[in-house]
Amino acid sequence: MTDGIVVLDVLAPASEADDALRMVAEAIGRPRIVPDARGKVTVWTDDVERDRARIDDVLDRIGDFERQVLRPHW
Repeated sequence: MTDGIVVLDVLAPASEADDALRMVAEAIGRPRIVPDARGKVTVWTDDVERDRARIDDVLDRIGDFERQVLRPHW
C-alpha cells in the first residue's frame, strides 16, 4: 500500500459528469467527490494503486462516453 493522491480531470460540464463522479466516489469509498474550479478532482488515499484500479474499472464499465467526461491523471 502506498498513500498519495488520485487526480481526475473533469472534461465536461458538471451536470454531465455527475453520474460518473458518483460512481467513482462509491468505488473508492467516498461519500462524494467534487471538482474544483479548474475541473480537477483530487482525492487523498491510503492505497493509490487500489483506488486507481477501482477508478479504471468504473470507467471501463460505464463506457466510452464517461472516458470523455473523466480523465485519470496517471
